[in-house]
Amino acid sequence: MGLPKLHSVFYRQQVFTFDEARQKLKLSASSLNKMLQELHRNGYIVRIKKGLYAVIPVDTSGQTFTPNKYLVAAKLQKKSYLSYHTALELHGVAQSIYNAVFISVPRQARPFQFQDTTYSFASNYNTFGLAKIKVEGISLVITDREKTILDGIDRLKYVGGIEEYLKSVSSFPSINTAKLLKYLQCLDKKVLYAKVGWLLSRMTKQWSIEDKLLKKVRGQLSARTFYLQEGNGNKEYRFNDEWNLMIPANLESKLEETV
Repeated sequence: MGLPKLHSVFYRQQVFTFDEARQKLKLSASSLNKMLQELHRNGYIVRIKKGLYAVIPVDTSGQTFTPNKYLVAAKLQKKSYLSYHTALELHGVAQSIYNAVFISVPRQARPFQFQDTTYSFASNYNTFGLAKIKVEGISLVITDREKTILDGIDRLKYVGGIEEYLKSVSSFPSINTAKLLKYLQCLDKKVLYAKVGWLLSRMTKQWSIEDKLLKKVRGQLSARTFYLQEGNGNKEYRFNDEWNLMIPANLESKLEETV
């Protein structure tokens, strides 16, 4: 007996939605629901959540099969892309691999958990700074190198904190400074100019950062003092007058070890 048609149709894609299955198989909603229930019962597919499924490889038990978390994340919402620590992972520079995936979407959504992975959504959807990468032969949209750097230092909680972030981005051998400046101008956030300026001033040799770029960034600084990373009331900070930024007191030594 051969494999079910749905299994064959989506085997390469691995993760599929109810709507995709209905469109490709030309079935009514009720007929497709019955088919999916039967396929799930017989161990051909796994139900990730309502409307989202994954094909189980023929040589894998349904009880032990874990779909690729990046492929799952890419199907959770139509308008979305992978970002923050997940982008660092996919760029190959993350210092740690998390049981979490970060997805940028137009509107905030509740976190979703499947098996041991948490899927978290960030409502900072932009139409620029995106790139495509292949995961198991499937093309996924992620933030490019420069946008990943900006997003991460803007929302450090989504990249594991300042130490994980610095260790990760310092593994980028180079950056496109023209792109970085363009993205900064698009985002137009004074706090981001301060944070990025601080980062660039410490990566001048590795990333070939020119003085004229630092001057442009410095020209956008606010009179207001910002914090590199918000902390609890017991955290000690040191003022950086070049970037009008409050830096965790013990960070400089950690940065020297990292970069």
